[in-house]
Amino acid sequence: MMQLKTLAAAAALVLAAPAFAAIAPGSSGNGELFLVVQDTAAKVSFTFDTGITMDDFIANAASAKPRSWTFDLAANSVWADFKANYDEGNSVWALLALDSLGSSGVGGQRLITTLNANQTIANIKNTTNQQLSTGIGTTQAGTFFNSVNNSGTHAPQSDFTINGASINADADSGNGYFGSSGGLTATLNGNAKFNSTNLYGSASGLFYVTRSGASALGTVQASQYLKPNGQGAFASFGLDESGLRSAAGADLLVVSVPEPGTYALMLGGLLAVGAAARRRRG
Repeated sequence: MMQLKTLAAAAALVLAAPAFAAIAPGSSGNGELFLVVQDTAAKVSFTFDTGITMDDFIANAASAKPRSWTFDLAANSVWADFKANYDEGNSVWALLALDSLGSSGVGGQRLITTLNANQTIANIKNTTNQQLSTGIGTTQAGTFFNSVNNSGTHAPQSDFTINGASINADADSGNGYFGSSGGLTATLNGNAKFNSTNLYGSASGLFYVTRSGASALGTVQASQYLKPNGQGAFASFGLDESGLRSAAGADLLVVSVPEPGTYALMLGGLLAVGAAARRRRG
């Protein structure tokens, strides 16, 4: 996994987040990928809009030359505020995108999610169709977006064309805190049989989840998000370009989609570079 992150970071485009915009929510039918970092002790969370829609992510990963994204939050004033007042080192993070507008059939309502390192895809597949729909629906997850999109640099809520960030506390009015009952949590407000969060300074696979059909009690379809050639997509937060947790990578969110036909060659080259470095140290 570390070698994969090295590849992803080396190939990624570094993007800065402009101010003033909302996250496209699940009810838009094409939700945007967003990062949440949650200090579970202080009950405060940071939310960042990547600007990558579900459809764009899926199309990119299936293209002949997919790209990877790196977001450097070092200059983001909202993230700096979170770091100054809360313990990001003991926090958890997740990368999510929701679509609650689609039909109850396969490929209708859908979710892109990271997965806790202590769980497997079997945890996701134990979630029922109705639990997925409830967890990402407007009465629960929708309240999270309504609150987040009216706070920080996300506002005004109606503008999805540019990106923003915000900090929300459980003690605040509304449900903008990631973890707030009735809003959005790591387990889709207790509906999901899986946990989407990972420790700060770690990497996670990205998983695609959709209803399996109209049956409420039927279980969802889920797969690790893969390219047609079987290579996986990954995300990391708080890792540097060598795939290690360090101060140099403290502010990096990396969304990685390996390029077909080049991954094995590049990975082999990276391993050779590492071996040469070890010989020099010896």
